Amino acid sequence: MPNNVIIAEKVIEFAETDAAGLVHFSNYFRYVEIAERTLFESVGEPLLDDAGPTLAGFPRLRAKCDFSAPLAFGDRARIELKIRELTEKSIHYSFKILKKTGEDEWSRAAKGELITVYARKEKPGGEIMPLALPESLRAKLSAFLPENV
Repeated sequence: MPNNVIIAEKVIEFAETDAAGLVHFSNYFRYVEIAERTLFESVGEPLLDDAGPTLAGFPRLRAKCDFSAPLAFGDRARIELKIRELTEKSIHYSFKILKKTGEDEWSRAAKGELITVYARKEKPGGEIMPLALPESLRAKLSAFLPENV
């Protein structure tokens, strides 16, 4: 696996499925957030900073998911997350969600994109204001860009 891929794994829980026994589509984005948290933990930066009078984090600007095969209760899923681009204020991710189909075999269940923007707001109830990514975070995440691997 290339060094720029963040990998997280999980077992599908019954509560994540719908009446047909398949993972509800909204949960796929929750799985991507598991990998996103893994990325931030790996670089020692907070994904959400709620210290003091402001709340800073990464609201979603765009989310897209194309489904290939269903996931169901008990399946083992692997989430592969890549940073495609860093702009002044945003992180552009691509992701794949894979289903374990054999001992060392995985098949694609979904792929997509997620764009987040760095923003802060005054607590409670303040207006959300996009800001430039902190330089320390930008430096750490830049190492995951394809051209730096």
